[in-house]
Amino acid sequence: MTQVALLWHMHQPFYQDLVTQEHILPWVRLHALKDYYGMVALLREFPTVRVTFNLVPSLLVQLEAFAGDRARDRFLELSLKPAAELDDHDAERRLKTLVSLLEPGMILLFAGLVAFVAAALLQAVYALRP
Repeated sequence: MTQVALLWHMHQPFYQDLVTQEHILPWVRLHALKDYYGMVALLREFPTVRVTFNLVPSLLVQLEAFAGDRARDRFLELSLKPAAELDDHDAERRLKTLVSLLEPGMILLFAGLVAFVAAALLQAVYALRP
């Protein structure tokens, strides 16, 4: 009988600025929403499969900060800000951020989010108009 060991290594650099408590990049929050839970939930379909998840300390610290509502995420804050309240700098940053998320392997894999991104892009572009 062949035995296979499944080890999922979850790593994330430490994106939190220790002075401002702001997360410089959104990857911990985004991966937590679209990947980490889903990977564990998938195992419900295969109750006899045993898997080891290795979560590095920098990831755990950041996940705990988000779970405890102690994390600031500039990308989330910017995306939640109404377009009418964006200044030119905010609108440009928002547009660049949304375009960066369209990379293959990111949210385009999730059809339900494509409409959200398209709407947000249009909102950002509209906010850039004079």
